Amino acid sequence: MKTHRRILSLFLAASLLALSLTACSGKTNDAPADPAVNNTQSPPADSKTDGGPAQDAALKETLTWAQSADVFSFDPNVGKETTAIQVTGNIYDTLFTVTADGEIEPMLATGWEQNDELTYTIKLREGVLFHDGTPFTAEDAKYSLDRAVASPAVNYIANFIDHVDVVDEYTIKMVTLEPYAPAIRNLTHPGMGITCKAYSEANGEDIYATAPMGTGPFKFIEWKQGDYVKLERFDEYWAGPAPMKYLTMRVIPEAAQRTIALETKEVDIAYDILPNDVDRLNAAEGVSVVSGSSLMCYYIGMNFQNEYLSNVNVRKAIRLAVDVEPMISAIMYGGAQVATTVLAPACFGFQGDVAAVPCDVEQARQLMKDAGYENGFTLSIVVSDDQTRVEICQVIQNQLKEIGIDLKIDVVEQATYVDTVGRGAHELCFQNWTTSTADADYTYYPLFHSSCYGSQGGRAFGEIPGIDGILEKAKGCEDPNERIALYGQAEALIQEYAVNLPLMWTDLNVGLTDKVEGFQLMSNTYHKLYNVQCFQ
Repeated sequence: MKTHRRILSLFLAASLLALSLTACSGKTNDAPADPAVNNTQSPPADSKTDGGPAQDAALKETLTWAQSADVFSFDPNVGKETTAIQVTGNIYDTLFTVTADGEIEPMLATGWEQNDELTYTIKLREGVLFHDGTPFTAEDAKYSLDRAVASPAVNYIANFIDHVDVVDEYTIKMVTLEPYAPAIRNLTHPGMGITCKAYSEANGEDIYATAPMGTGPFKFIEWKQGDYVKLERFDEYWAGPAPMKYLTMRVIPEAAQRTIALETKEVDIAYDILPNDVDRLNAAEGVSVVSGSSLMCYYIGMNFQNEYLSNVNVRKAIRLAVDVEPMISAIMYGGAQVATTVLAPACFGFQGDVAAVPCDVEQARQLMKDAGYENGFTLSIVVSDDQTRVEICQVIQNQLKEIGIDLKIDVVEQATYVDTVGRGAHELCFQNWTTSTADADYTYYPLFHSSCYGSQGGRAFGEIPGIDGILEKAKGCEDPNERIALYGQAEALIQEYAVNLPLMWTDLNVGLTDKVEGFQLMSNTYHKLYNVQCFQ
């Protein structure tokens, strides 16, 4: 048996990424037993030595961060939205994780062996405790993966799994339905978070929605819905206790108010800083902004069940009437790039030959006439109560007037938004999608396969002829070049049927006070606070 260690980077060339994940009999990937070797989880030093707070400065008791929306559900197999994961990622662990550099590293697993094209033997870390003191074993790993497969919300991440067997107390065997190149990478997704079988049996499956309990570095204390979440350090964490005793997440929907809260030191970290505030904050005393590219795309989803949107010419007209450049310059202050597809350029399977849809109002008007709607009609767009997203919708509202569409903007809080689009009760929707695993399957299958409309991600609720078979073939394909070609075929259909309107690939901006150190910007937006310190 050939043995070697493999480290995978999201930012390698796409073909190398796919090749590194292609099934090959007899591979083993082992990690050191010592958790301190794991860069993602190794405890930070006690103090900062690179010009930050003095080495003898005392830590604050609580680190507070602000984000735009509340948690929808604390259940890792249900609350898959970014704003949920930014909280629950500190409560739950996964079998494997992704570093800020995009590398896969073991977490609750210590290594894996691929026995054949369908079978993976995964060794688990010993001595891990859940927050209630229950030991983590193979029974919990099997239970958690089975639970993910059964979940309507995250099944699209886990549906490559046929079954999981317990080999012994710290070994599981995962068997896939067919060869699946990104199998181990999918196990890094927070939607595959490990939950406690005994906790569920004692309290019922629904307990995780409001009273989460995992193996992560912080344990749940309190949730005041729409206001804050409080977490407390788990001192028995397998990789060593985090430096901060408490974490508090505050819900501050308006980006301008998050910026003010950062400047006044009401919060220590503020997510999603407005691009127009970046230069000012970087020039201000005591605060700064860390910025970088993301794997996120803003796009407009179109519900084919709507009378008007069922007509492909109407969908094409909307795409032609919208000019994204003014939004990037006036609202994003240059902090985004015009998107050609929902899949971001850094991801495997990205189709670089797809051109951006040009703004052509005259052609859009002709398509409206061809569709029989020369005099226009009224549509609505639902959007969460995020300042930037609402402003973008307002620009789209004005642009669509040019082709006779009276667009009503329905601004709702996050939980209502998730429920609305999950039920298909929208007409248009302002959507963001992060390709968290950096693999095309994570985006194309849940957004465009007909089985995934609703809570899994699809917003079209209508037929895209021929795409299901292509996506199913790509999911099981071992040849990376063939996979890329298949995703090209899928994208051609998405463009032909004008399924949605990609707007922009966004940059990330996170504000920090100068008392914070150890924060790492994650391109998938799932920032974790285990290694972060905040000084008085």
